[in-house]
Amino acid sequence: MRLWCRRLLRGTAVYLFILPALVPMIALVGIPLLQTIFFSFTNLKEKNFDLWTLGIEPLEGSNPRCPGLVSVKVHPRTPAARLGVPDGSCIVEFDGEKARNARHLERLIEKAKRQFINKQKSNFDVVYVSSAEGATTR
Repeated sequence: MRLWCRRLLRGTAVYLFILPALVPMIALVGIPLLQTIFFSFTNLKEKNFDLWTLGIEPLEGSNPRCPGLVSVKVHPRTPAARLGVPDGSCIVEFDGEKARNARHLERLIEKAKRQFINKQKSNFDVVYVSSAEGATTR
């Protein structure tokens, strides 16, 4: 058989037998994979505004320098560290509301996250106290 005839038969076999068999497999595997990738990016977009990505973590116990306030640990190379919030600072207010405890601070940040995602607000004020200085707003 001539070479061009063999190639034509192989090409026809691919279109007639192999591709129709691949379509259901691509639909069964590919679509859930695309959904997983889409939801992963959606979740990353929604979770981009929380305590961890701000770079602060509430410390256990109370800080004797600022009783009744939320003491935080600031992680390096995060937005809070870039703003100059020192490690061991005490959060006084977040977006105009006094932070009563660590759980309340998390709720305030969740509320700010919803406002940020819904494009109601884009800037939030944090008032903190460090050992070296008085109240500072960023």
